[in-house]
Amino acid sequence: MPLLELVDQIDGLLSSGASIAAVRSQLVVLREQLEAQEQHLSALEAQSQDEALTKECERLRRLLSEAHDTIERQQYEITKGKQNSNERAEIEQRILLFLAQNARGDAQSISRHLGVSLEKTRFHLQELEKAEMIYGRHFYTGQPSQWLIAQEGRRYLNERNLLP
Repeated sequence: MPLLELVDQIDGLLSSGASIAAVRSQLVVLREQLEAQEQHLSALEAQSQDEALTKECERLRRLLSEAHDTIERQQYEITKGKQNSNERAEIEQRILLFLAQNARGDAQSISRHLGVSLEKTRFHLQELEKAEMIYGRHFYTGQPSQWLIAQEGRRYLNERNLLP
């Protein structure tokens, strides 16, 4: 029996002067139905919370997966960057050693000596020049530029006990 009908019956019993026992029996039924409705409501709320939690867990799993992918990608890029940095430092160090041993050299002779492409050699020569470790004598008559080691380049080699 729906709750409102029970309330109406109890109200009718009270209005008609029914016995307290009759009213109490109707109140017991009303309480039982109220408890059943509250349990049903609690179950629905719990189910709703479970669904919300399930959706939140799925969202968090996606975010976690994206974070793992980002971390792996960044670790790869860092490792790759370190390898490139190590290779760069090694080539530039070898250029400094070559110039320390040979007093001067042009890009082509340095490239041949190191076994590195001419373009890569030119890049590293320019980087070393920016760092003021070498300096170039540039000719505008078609002769190739001559590169010489600067004091800063000698200091670099000396600090690492690489000077011949």
